Amino acid sequence: MHKILGIEQNSDVWFDFRKYKLGGSKVGGLKPTTRGKFKGLYEGTAGFWKLISERLSVPKDADEDERDRGHRLEARGLELTNKKFSINLVKGTMWQSDINERLYISPDSEEDIPEPT
Repeated sequence: MHKILGIEQNSDVWFDFRKYKLGGSKVGGLKPTTRGKFKGLYEGTAGFWKLISERLSVPKDADEDERDRGHRLEARGLELTNKKFSINLVKGTMWQSDINERLYISPDSEEDIPEPT
């Protein structure tokens, strides 16, 4: 049994409907090819991860860039990660190398302990 939906192909409604779903166009990207130029696992995993990212993505506001979107979602991401894995990550600080002061990293989050790893 199936439903026939009256959605015009290539319309905004059509593109929105296809998000987060598995249809004919995406199936080929999920199954690894067994012959030809792209033989192997990469093709299958690339399609799989693209589908996962579509499912998990949070739309950005029309006027925000990727960095602003990341900052907006960071606190919620930490909250969900801490809950899911029973850990205590906090918003990151700046870490400077004790070997060369010109080297640093700015982690998005870190363990809430005196010497985070």
